[in-house]
Amino acid sequence: MKRILSAILIIFLLSGCNNSNNKDATNQNNIPKDSQEVNDKEELNSSINKQEILDFGEKFVPNDFLIKDFIINIEDNKLVYNLKIIMSEELYKFLSENKVEYYFSLEYPERIREVVEKTSTDLIKHVPTNNQLSYNIIFKEELPKKELPDSITDKQKYNLLVINKEGSVVSILDGIEALSNMTKDSKAIKVN
Repeated sequence: MKRILSAILIIFLLSGCNNSNNKDATNQNNIPKDSQEVNDKEELNSSINKQEILDFGEKFVPNDFLIKDFIINIEDNKLVYNLKIIMSEELYKFLSENKVEYYFSLEYPERIREVVEKTSTDLIKHVPTNNQLSYNIIFKEELPKKELPDSITDKQKYNLLVINKEGSVVSILDGIEALSNMTKDSKAIKVN
């Protein structure tokens, strides 16, 4: 009986040594053997960075991106939307350094969709320039020659869409009116 237990113990010890040798071999296999593997990893990291730039929507958050004013007027049979935007230096730097191409569109509430027969405005491209952190975005929409509802200039239920160069919506700022009424006391943005 002692011989059988001794034999089993020796088998376990030998198999343990064999597994540690396999682990060392596995770890050595993970080390790049040539510069091609290093280049492949660099290309993968580069494509990941490009994807992060395409999916930059998480950068448009209240601490870094504010809508200070939202004004709706009717001028020359057009709905005119004026948004005063303020962005943080950090957001500006990210957009500028990465040469991010992005657009804004105003998504209409249902009552406006019925009048203009569209779900949103045309895209407006924005390019950060001259360290300008505060700017206006103006959207204009032609009105039909029919009677307009009294609520046409009501500011409720509009959304601001941020769209990447591929045409994908990367951020939706729900309820512009509520966002424009937020307290402007932000750590990232100083509002005059």
